Amino acid sequence: MARVSTSDDEPAAWPKQCRGCGASYDEESWQELPFVGVDTSYRLEFRNCPCGSTLAVPLPSD
Repeated sequence: MARVSTSDDEPAAWPKQCRGCGASYDEESWQELPFVGVDTSYRLEFRNCPCGSTLAVPLPSD
């Protein structure tokens, strides 16, 4: 599978696919998932998929 990029160093976050169950999330459906937290060191936001897996997407650049 090809990696889609918005720039040379920042991978595109959407759609996000769960490796646990295969569910796919766009930006709108991502917001509906239970929020877990943010890792500011790695600039990631975490949310839980209904299957129990925790997913991460990069935070937007400032």
